Amino acid sequence: MLDLVHKLWNKGVDIGANVITSLIVAVLGLLFWRVKLRLDLWADASKHRQKQQMDQAAGQFSRRLDDDARYSRLSDERDTFATAVLAAQDMPHLAELWESYLAWMQSNDLQLLPGNLSIHSMWANWGSSLRNQTGTAEAVAKVALEIETLINRTALRAPEPWEPKDEESNAALRKRIRDEEA
Repeated sequence: MLDLVHKLWNKGVDIGANVITSLIVAVLGLLFWRVKLRLDLWADASKHRQKQQMDQAAGQFSRRLDDDARYSRLSDERDTFATAVLAAQDMPHLAELWESYLAWMQSNDLQLLPGNLSIHSMWANWGSSLRNQTGTAEAVAKVALEIETLINRTALRAPEPWEPKDEESNAALRKRIRDEEA
């Protein structure tokens, strides 16, 4: 009988050892699986970040090209205004050019740029006062030179740190500026 108990004891120990070994292998497998999962997730996140950076760089390059094209177009239009002002013969024609210049600034959203706020706010009604004036050719040339100087001072691009925001933020900014001017 002792032999039977001893054999059963040995079987139990073998089964217990196998169970403990299986548990150790399962825990190690689970541990390695979790480590591999984290490494895979980290690698995927790294690839995703790299793709986002590449997309952002491509977008910045595209925006830069668009900005350069817009700057070139606006610069040509501004130069056309300056040339037309210098060629003006009388005050009503200068007034008409000034008012169309202000409308051009508004249509291109240039009046909100930091350098243009003073031009747009201080000289907005200048056209109506010029329209009622008559002057000699020398007075017209002097006013035309002043207008041409203001036109050439027009900022066509925002300073680098400023980033245009979505349309809702731009509308809020325009409202705040109008409120400050009033």
